[in-house]
Amino acid sequence: MEPLVSSLASQVAPEMVARLARPFGSDPETVGKALKLLAGLAVARLAAGASSAEGAAAVLRSLPQQEEPGLLASLVGAFKGDIPSETPADRMQALFGGGVNSMLASLSRTLGFDLGPLAGMLTPLFGQQLAGIARRQELDAAGFAQLLQYANEEFLAAPENAAAAAVIRDTLALGERAEAILAGFSAEELERIHTAPMAAYAMIAKASLSGIRSTLAEIRAAHRVGLEQLKEVEPVSLLGAVFGAGLSSSEAAELKREIASGDSLLETIRAAAAVVKAKAPAEAEAFRRLVLEVACQVAEAGKEGGFLGFGGTRVNERERDALAQIRAALD
Repeated sequence: MEPLVSSLASQVAPEMVARLARPFGSDPETVGKALKLLAGLAVARLAAGASSAEGAAAVLRSLPQQEEPGLLASLVGAFKGDIPSETPADRMQALFGGGVNSMLASLSRTLGFDLGPLAGMLTPLFGQQLAGIARRQELDAAGFAQLLQYANEEFLAAPENAAAAAVIRDTLALGERAEAILAGFSAEELERIHTAPMAAYAMIAKASLSGIRSTLAEIRAAHRVGLEQLKEVEPVSLLGAVFGAGLSSSEAAELKREIASGDSLLETIRAAAAVVKAKAPAEAEAFRRLVLEVACQVAEAGKEGGFLGFGGTRVNERERDALAQIRAALD
């Protein structure tokens, strides 16, 4: 029987690994190493979570209970404004734990490319594979925990996995440190901190008169700026632990409500800034810069008015007013 970690890693065929290397800015060998590390990390993290009877039951419940709807169905739902019961961020946290962002940031620095997109792609594949094994073997929580424990010990003890095992152990310890940082904040505080950049984006987008072409440009600008700002953040830090994956289902639902009402976006930014200043003052300036840069770049991403790309205004008066409000909320 193929070892569990190898089985998970083989979910991506060699030819697909080669195709993924270029858009990830890496090479097939390094992407292959990343697959092995992420599979081993997932099994190790789940095994640790299933070390008690209560934890084992929670781990088994966290696995997908049904087949994924597929990319097309997900895209249709997104265009309709539907919020799924589980977002990629929810699934990644269930699989890798609360310190997932810090762990992925650390592994990204080790391997030299951003593992976030790869981990997001692998998470549902790993989840479906593990859930299928549990169903086929008719495993209860205790049986599944035993399977995970054996698979983890088998992988870490194999001489050929010595280098990967050392990285995984270090990464797990780093994730625990990140979770300890997050434990110092309430769920509401963490939600406000995480959604603040998107709240700033939403304020600028609502102030914009752009059509869909400029809106897409603004989304790309927000994403690009966020990634650039977070490159300088230490993995084991508040910002390193909070940012990385996208919004959870609860965060997306709350942000959607705030966008619809239009009266809470600024308060989210103001409250988030206050929490960071009070509880993580050393990171307050980095947080301020992240939110403000997202807002500024989004405002400049699309021209207002003009024709066929000529003429028009880069930042309109309503956007300038929104930027001023955001700056004031962050100060």
